[in-house]
Amino acid sequence: MKPLTVALDVRLISRAHTGDTSYWRGLLQGFCEIEDSPRLLLYSNAPQPESVPMPSSAEWVHLPGESDRIWSAKLFPEAALSRGVDLIHTQYNLSPLYGKKGVTTIHDVSFFVNPAWYGFKDRTLLKLLIPRTVKQARGILTVSETSRQEIEQFLPAATGKVRVTPNAPAPFVQRLPKKEAQVRVREEFGLTPPYVVVINSAWARKNVPFALQVSRELHKIWPHTLAICGKGNLVDAPSHAKPLGYVEDSLMSALYSGADLLLLPSLHEGFGIPIVEAGLCHCPVAAFDRGAMKEVGGSALIAQTSDHPEAWAKSILAALQDSGTLERLQREGASRAAQYSWKHTAELTLAAYREWTQ
Repeated sequence: MKPLTVALDVRLISRAHTGDTSYWRGLLQGFCEIEDSPRLLLYSNAPQPESVPMPSSAEWVHLPGESDRIWSAKLFPEAALSRGVDLIHTQYNLSPLYGKKGVTTIHDVSFFVNPAWYGFKDRTLLKLLIPRTVKQARGILTVSETSRQEIEQFLPAATGKVRVTPNAPAPFVQRLPKKEAQVRVREEFGLTPPYVVVINSAWARKNVPFALQVSRELHKIWPHTLAICGKGNLVDAPSHAKPLGYVEDSLMSALYSGADLLLLPSLHEGFGIPIVEAGLCHCPVAAFDRGAMKEVGGSALIAQTSDHPEAWAKSILAALQDSGTLERLQREGASRAAQYSWKHTAELTLAAYREWTQ
């Protein structure tokens, strides 16, 4: 029997701490852990990075090209099809050249949920290209039941094509004893407890300015340092904030494990990987009680329904100062995180590949 061969567009795998990067790295790690991984042709316009997980069945294909648009629309599909692949897997947009061999991962359709979260150019392109892609696609992967429902709600042509293959914690995230973690972050960042973690992002739906407001209100009743990881400028950061910039993978476990809280007031998520990463490290998470955040975090969240920073601050402090509640949040967070693994994601992805090539 001819082995199943899938070409993947993994150009984004070299980027630092983006959801797209986490997805490709995690999926490849999962394929490393299963015995019957398909033959994978990993196409990129860059040489293979040293840190990329490489299943034994995978081949890195360096396909140079100066223009990303021409690469994705023409060079990649032509090269993949010339190798006789069964499927071509990318994220979001598919080139018409894929024909019926195209498989796409759509993490979320937040550009339909609230177009105001996106700039004019981005939302116009997404709303133009994604419906066409959905009609063409042999199959669609997404990362939560919430996203599946929203994809089918806004893009009826997707109905029946979508398979849920959840995200999971990054393989490098492991719980450390809290005191050990706090010593390490003190040495690396000059960060002393108690501290609260916020992940910086320029995306409007990530709601970072609201996180700063919550921290400011919380600081009035519970002094702490606000550890802000991630690149980008911050506007109106409180005086107790400490920007950490890009945090290396090797330090994320310590940062989560030593923290008292992850503050994640995102307005919409397709999954929310930081929820399970923090949970794995026994770090409570405060987030809105909605959508995929509720689906992924469940009762492990310090769940919020209010849009007022003062209400968030009071709710968070009540949870952190009640030993029974805190222990429950830590226990349930770890339990929820244990339900997700990239090995299982790879198994579900392989099942979908096989379904779509029968």
